[in-house]
Amino acid sequence: MSEVVLVETVGATCMVTINRPEARNALTRAVLQRMTVALDQASTNPGVRCVVLAGAGGHFCSGADLRQNIRDDPQMMDHIELHMDEFHGLIKSIVRCTRPTIAMMDGAAVGFGADLAFACDLRVASTRAYAQEKFVRIGLMPDGGGTFWLPAWSAPRARCR
Repeated sequence: MSEVVLVETVGATCMVTINRPEARNALTRAVLQRMTVALDQASTNPGVRCVVLAGAGGHFCSGADLRQNIRDDPQMMDHIELHMDEFHGLIKSIVRCTRPTIAMMDGAAVGFGADLAFACDLRVASTRAYAQEKFVRIGLMPDGGGTFWLPAWSAPRARCR
């Protein structure tokens, strides 16, 4: 099994790449946990000046991989709050990162994947990139802070370093 998140430091840049191209980089618990650790480590590493989030294989992130998450934990709905805490923990790690975070968007950034991009300080998009909040079509609210981040998407947040 290949590594689901690739972490590489190139110069002063920490590259965190979701490596599940067969699932359009959909998020599983393993991906969430690995990304959270990578962001937390980059935040305290004096050699890192910025963190870039990306997706492998032509898509940024298609959101939560509900099928895989239920396969991994058939009782997931009995303790959904634990799973949601992991999703929200990743967003918190992005927001609390002491280094600028950049979403390198190519292809789809959908659902929670869009929220990941919106939470970053800067988004750089290819001509194939798009962001979409799919929640409204199924009667749900964006759970990754999309209603907070989206209005401010075009206005960069100022940070004191």
